[in-house]
Amino acid sequence: MLIAFVDAESELGAALATRTASEVAPVPAATVTEWRTQLGEPTTLTASRVEPWVTRTLICHRRPPSIDHRVKRVLRDLPNRLAESEAVSLDAVAASVRLSPSRFLHLFTTSVGVPLRPYVLWLRLQCGARELARGRSVADAACAAGFSDAAHFTRTFHRMLGATPRQVLSRGLAARDFHVTD
Repeated sequence: MLIAFVDAESELGAALATRTASEVAPVPAATVTEWRTQLGEPTTLTASRVEPWVTRTLICHRRPPSIDHRVKRVLRDLPNRLAESEAVSLDAVAASVRLSPSRFLHLFTTSVGVPLRPYVLWLRLQCGARELARGRSVADAACAAGFSDAAHFTRTFHRMLGATPRQVLSRGLAARDFHVTD
């Protein structure tokens, strides 16, 4: 199993969007076999091997993302807002780019592909997953990600990723050899 957090506005996010027919899409067995051959054994993977492969295999034919400049600004600012516990309500975010909430929500959803609230939840899950990968406890990861408690974090993690944080950690699926970025 591979769980990857891919920002919709990143080069990889744009490239993956062109390769899949929907938000959840199985990778054909022949493609998986080809990728495994190119990457080698999973236990020996490092960022220095994966990053060139991603560039060579996934990003080579990407379409340029068409994201409204105000949405881009919000996407850049959201991680900082979350880290500083600033308001991330629709009203507050829309006001920060001088748009009405309804207009901003339309632009955001059109540009990113999901409404603001699920996107913010996804960012918070990413933060929690990074903290887990760094070796923090589920409770500490939940707190760092802005969840009210470990139970809420665990339920949300399971609902969105199909496994609990402890299941992911016990299977050794946390990023070990990869550079964890903020």
